[in-house]
Amino acid sequence: MHFLDEHLTYDQAVQLAAKDVEQILAPELRGRLDGIIWFHRLELPELEKVAKRRFARINRTIEPKKLRLEVTDESTHEFCKAYQDSRYGARVILTSLKKTLENELAMAILAPTHIPQDGILHATFDGTSFAVT
Repeated sequence: MHFLDEHLTYDQAVQLAAKDVEQILAPELRGRLDGIIWFHRLELPELEKVAKRRFARINRTIEPKKLRLEVTDESTHEFCKAYQDSRYGARVILTSLKKTLENELAMAILAPTHIPQDGILHATFDGTSFAVT
């Protein structure tokens, strides 16, 4: 929980968490551990990278259908800002993309009259969900 406290620096969170480990785990169990890995909180730039990787994955999936998804940096930023939750890291971003973007994209692909001739689909984020046009 120390790593979720935004008032603590990373080093302070590590020190407090290490004390907790010493108090909670018996020395015999700590001795069996090879080490402990402490992770930094994912900040907005890292979450945006995660979202962009998901967009690239989506594009690899729809490429055989001669389709491409384009999402502006602004929409990516606003989406990640809206769904950022330090308790869950990148998982909430990936889950939210499925709910807000991938479902809309699937509906657009299933309604071929909505697909532009050039095959480029644009996704824009309105603060709560994506619209695919």
